[in-house]
Amino acid sequence: MSFNQHTHRLFIGIKLYPDPNFKNLSDGVKKKLHQEKIRWVRNENLHLTIRFLGDTDSKRIPLISQQLGELARNINCFNVSIKALGVFRSFNH
Repeated sequence: MSFNQHTHRLFIGIKLYPDPNFKNLSDGVKKKLHQEKIRWVRNENLHLTIRFLGDTDSKRIPLISQQLGELARNINCFNVSIKALGVFRSFNH
């Protein structure tokens, strides 16, 4: 689908609510990597991407939203633990 004014770049994600320990760790990582060309997500926008949908026709958004809402009703809250950090490709890119 080509990009036009009637498409949106969409993804399916789960909003994360990090505890203070995560925020402290995140701040430390950001300080160590401050010279890198990284566009950090603000803590209030943290999420776990489940699926990238890409450019999606805006007419499809209501149906996608409805179906995801129905699926989400059957999912209980859960905790996530991070055991390690990594990078895509390599530390040089």
